Amino acid sequence: MLPIFLIYPAVTVLFVTVFVMYGLRRLKRPKRAAGAVIRVAVDALAFTVFENDTVHGSAGWPEIRKAALIVTDKGPWKDAAFYHLDLHDGESLTLPSQAAGIDAFIERLRGLPGFDAAAFERARQSRKKDTFAVILRTKETVA
Repeated sequence: MLPIFLIYPAVTVLFVTVFVMYGLRRLKRPKRAAGAVIRVAVDALAFTVFENDTVHGSAGWPEIRKAALIVTDKGPWKDAAFYHLDLHDGESLTLPSQAAGIDAFIERLRGLPGFDAAAFERARQSRKKDTFAVILRTKETVA
């Protein structure tokens, strides 16, 4: 009696394809290390996000197209809020609210044109899962 992979080549091809695709999918999405330290460095012109002392992303303040405060229902043991930034070049960055240097980042964000202080305060007081846009602007409003 012949093995099944010799009798049904299509089954063999399907099995190998699924196995390879699953392996490639896992390679594309590396998981953040359990002890990863996220920090943000801020100056007058730009900010840089670091993950374990490796640059994760960087942008100038005028490059921010949209800033949103995302509140989750995961707290208080896990980070319950995140700052998500959409940039004019199509890239995006997300910072946990517990990141080192986040206070300086928030202070500089508050000073940007188009900052919605009321939406920011509603987000900070919220305990429900929601997203609050705190800056929404076009390139023309930055200039």
